[in-house]
Amino acid sequence: MEKTIDKSNKPNRALVAERAGVSIATVSCVLNNTHTFSPETREKVLAAVKELKYVPDMAARSMKTNRSYQFAVIINDISNPMFLQLVSELEKQGIKHNYFLNICGGYADFEVYVNQLIARRIDGVFLAVKLNKLDSKLLDKLVDNGVRIVSGGGKDYNNYRTDVTYVNIDMKGGLDSHFRLLKSLGHKKAAYLSAFPADDMDDGRVRLFCELSEKYFGEKKPFVFSKDTFIDTNIENGYRMGQEMLQRLDGYTAVIATNDLMAMGFIKAMRDNGLHCPEDISVLGIDNNALSAVFEPSITTFGPDYTEYAKAIFDLLFEKNADSGEHTVGIKHYVRESTGVARQRSK
Repeated sequence: MEKTIDKSNKPNRALVAERAGVSIATVSCVLNNTHTFSPETREKVLAAVKELKYVPDMAARSMKTNRSYQFAVIINDISNPMFLQLVSELEKQGIKHNYFLNICGGYADFEVYVNQLIARRIDGVFLAVKLNKLDSKLLDKLVDNGVRIVSGGGKDYNNYRTDVTYVNIDMKGGLDSHFRLLKSLGHKKAAYLSAFPADDMDDGRVRLFCELSEKYFGEKKPFVFSKDTFIDTNIENGYRMGQEMLQRLDGYTAVIATNDLMAMGFIKAMRDNGLHCPEDISVLGIDNNALSAVFEPSITTFGPDYTEYAKAIFDLLFEKNADSGEHTVGIKHYVRESTGVARQRSK
């Protein structure tokens, strides 16, 4: 015979309140972190929850609040350690505020994700992809269905939207730290290994690199090595492009890469061409991903405190007073083994 489940004795908030000796409203506020209570009151409520094995009915809560208490991230490359760090911290923020995180690895068409997010009544989404790669009508669809959007990487200069909030790390401050370090080590010019095409105006790193090259080295047209289309920012592409770039680095003693992974690939290309880092060429990355400190040589880079970065994203998604526009997260500069004193070299 088919076994039926008797839900009449299923723990609920009334039972938790009775066991803890508090009101049902107090139980709700403690579980939702909406009010501050004494440690003793919180402990009594949480002890009763644990004893009764009570699990809040999120479906019922959603019916009352018209919110799903779910959010999502759509990431172009989930294998990038930097995004893994960020997703881990976003998950912690979600757990802290009773939100469930959905992770979309960027493998399906964006339309598939949009339809799923709307169908599941997702409250907000963090986009770690370039907005000009996405169909504007699909972004409209998210907004029209009440899904709040926060986009990583700063505003897209070709597709700026007032209904999207932008958050970025302090790229200018980080690159400025790179150039000040190189100048202090005696370098007279630096090249840039870019994952973005030369005419791409959306990637602030290329623009800032050119500005700072002129400021620190007097280079009005610095060497930026790139392809005709955007390429994935991984070790493999850093290696492939590095093999080509090394043939044109006559006199250059430093290279800044789009991110840490491409910096690692470039260093591997150096090794295969009989060059040493930093003795022959200093190499600098961006992001401070989890591998940058243990790679040999360890990578000089900059990046955010990922806990603070995730908190900023979560707050922008769900704080009532969060505004649109562009927001910047501070960075820390890490000087490691991949940079050293410049020495004269030729091709």
